[in-house]
Amino acid sequence: SRALAAWTRWEPPLQSLLLGTDETPGLEPDEMAEVQGGVALGDPVIAREASGRLWLCWTDLAGDGERILLRSFDPASGEWGELIQVNDGQEASPFGVLAYNAQIAVAGNRLLIVWVAGAPPRGRLMARSFSPGGGLSGASVVSEGRALVRPALTGGRIPAVAWEEEIDGRSAVRVRALDADGAGQGSIIDLSGMPGRDCRRPALALSPDGRLLAYAFDAAGGGGHDVFTGLRSLGPGGIGPAQHRTQVTRHPASDIAPALAFSHDGALLWIGWHSNRAEGDTWDIPRWYRLAAMNTGTGELVAPPTEPAGKDLTMQETIQGWEFVRLVACPDGKVVVIGRPSHNWNMQFYHGREWSPIYRFPRESWGGRGKLAAAVLDDDGALWVTRRDLNANVLQRIGGVVGGEELEPVLVPFDDGEGRPLANIDPRLAFPPERAGEAPAEGEEDTRPELQFYFGDIHAHTWMSDGMGDVDEYFLRSRDVFRDDFAALTDHDLFVGQRVLNSQYEEHKRAVEQHHEDGRFVTLYAQEWTTGRPPRGWGHINLYGTTPDHPLMDHSDPRWDTQAKLMAACRQHGMIAAPHHIGWTGHQWEEHDPEVVRFLEICSVHGVFEKMGNEPIPHRGGIAGMFVQDGLAMGKKFGLAGGSDQHGLIWHHRICWKRNAYRGGLVGVLAPELTREAIFDALRHRRTFATTGVKMRMGFKVNGALMGSEITCEGPPVLEADLIAMQDIRWVDVVRGNEDVLRYGGESLHTFFSFTDEGCPVGRETWYYLRVIFESGDMAWSSPIWVTRRG
Repeated sequence: SRALAAWTRWEPPLQSLLLGTDETPGLEPDEMAEVQGGVALGDPVIAREASGRLWLCWTDLAGDGERILLRSFDPASGEWGELIQVNDGQEASPFGVLAYNAQIAVAGNRLLIVWVAGAPPRGRLMARSFSPGGGLSGASVVSEGRALVRPALTGGRIPAVAWEEEIDGRSAVRVRALDADGAGQGSIIDLSGMPGRDCRRPALALSPDGRLLAYAFDAAGGGGHDVFTGLRSLGPGGIGPAQHRTQVTRHPASDIAPALAFSHDGALLWIGWHSNRAEGDTWDIPRWYRLAAMNTGTGELVAPPTEPAGKDLTMQETIQGWEFVRLVACPDGKVVVIGRPSHNWNMQFYHGREWSPIYRFPRESWGGRGKLAAAVLDDDGALWVTRRDLNANVLQRIGGVVGGEELEPVLVPFDDGEGRPLANIDPRLAFPPERAGEAPAEGEEDTRPELQFYFGDIHAHTWMSDGMGDVDEYFLRSRDVFRDDFAALTDHDLFVGQRVLNSQYEEHKRAVEQHHEDGRFVTLYAQEWTTGRPPRGWGHINLYGTTPDHPLMDHSDPRWDTQAKLMAACRQHGMIAAPHHIGWTGHQWEEHDPEVVRFLEICSVHGVFEKMGNEPIPHRGGIAGMFVQDGLAMGKKFGLAGGSDQHGLIWHHRICWKRNAYRGGLVGVLAPELTREAIFDALRHRRTFATTGVKMRMGFKVNGALMGSEITCEGPPVLEADLIAMQDIRWVDVVRGNEDVLRYGGESLHTFFSFTDEGCPVGRETWYYLRVIFESGDMAWSSPIWVTRRG
């Protein structure tokens, strides 16, 4: 990590980055500092003392250990304080010291710091205080529990901390009062109180007079999420009873990740969140923030009468949507909304009855951002914003935010309907099972074991790397909206200036375990190992496993910095690997390990990589020798799979051939039951097929052998295809040795045929697979079956 930099002027200034307007906003966004450089940093948070001194806190990965770092900045003198490590002497986990989710708040003449530490699957909520004269207090354990994450903190006379914790298999939101040194006071209170729903992402706010604690969280159910909020009194006895507990949202889509801020007179509690709601009772991929407020005296919900200016759910380029907001309420009645679109950061104001334009922070680039920005106002009306940006955590001063006429916000009653079911949930499909081997004679009992058809997306990205959305959100959407049978999430190890922290990967693993339920929905542990294109690197490779006892394999780490080292590590941990979009980013065939690379991803939002010039779906890029058929021609043996590789963008910024990039690719497997072991065994043994988002019955056998098999035969092989889909099939191509040897016309929803291949070569091995083309333009492929004909 680099040392702190001096203040620097950024070009272009913020004014030139307005969307949809040429107005000059009267802001002064020309002062920015690099708080710390590097790729392995957590989101920074900020607090301000009454004296004006700013404090910043963040996680830094040094070697295998994570540090909670604290540093002050004096705007009056421009001087930085010494760097302070908060989590000294913490117990190490199998993956090094884990210290993350840091939050800070001012409590009297002390600064409170809370963070999460401990070895998974349990976590400890730690707290301690700092004062310039007395240094750090001793560390206290506020709470300890399973899957304890995401603390939120308030300061003042009676500090309080809320967090998310797994209780009886469900996530709950809890809160506890603290003393000025961070020690827990009184009992732990369950804020959510909904044992049948997963409640996550707590937010807290302290009223200006310090007498009210506001809280909010989101609760999952029915394929969506709802936002809840409420108030609790604060007094000598600590946290008091609930007041005005309210369900803010009732739309069946996902309203998620609330943020809170009190107006300066305490009369309003502003509530912000992001939503993927669409027309009627439906959801869609684009998401945008929403803003409402609660009257703290009556509990009435109100909201601006108009949508935010510049809201656009039709964007198709790199920048789309707006999520994970933070709010700042100003003394002139303005409320500031800061959050992240798909890339970079946005800011907008609501003042009186007017929305400002959307302001974008520098710099423009793909990825490399954190999840949450943080901001405070100073006495001069300037906004100080800190955020995880490209290769650095930064602090920026934006002058002129407060000023001009003081206006009461114009608000109207907020009514979110009656809470009807989500209308566009996919149906759960079940197809006739498959059996291996020759069918019994007519009248005889069929005793062959049945294999079921199961479907999943095992390639996707969230905020942890360069995508949108949260980790649990991905699994819930796969399970409850798309009705998939299994899923895996593959955020990049290190990509475009941002590395997944060890603690973040452990949080990812906890979500994998929490959403897994044999017989209902299977999850796999996964990541993407992301290097440059050959010869600079080895392309992009997804890794899959069934247990959490493996580290994040960072391609910049000498332990995993070559494909050969990666393959050895996968063998050690019982994992398998899948290169993908190889015609675009390449693959080192020379280091291809067939015992680890059990399948290749043939299709995704980046197109189809069966062969150069693929049709009807094209491919991104085009590196000669780097397609599926090239590998097969070299004698490599692997199954085929599809994966969306979605990043939360419609049309995947105009790269994907379809709008719904969530369904850019699927893998189907043949397995005897829906368990983690059975799904993984099917992937390992190449009983797989790929589709561009269609769920179907891909029945394909050669002499009774299933996809992925290697067989010998004495005469010409007999191929059987039995295909069922919910959309019409146009063509079924039989491919032998990369040559199309039969094109069979589709027969509506069910196509069945057999084919005896007299042209199968004698005395050498060849391979067969099916290519399916639908009337819609979608495609599907079976895994190959390798055949050696002896006579």
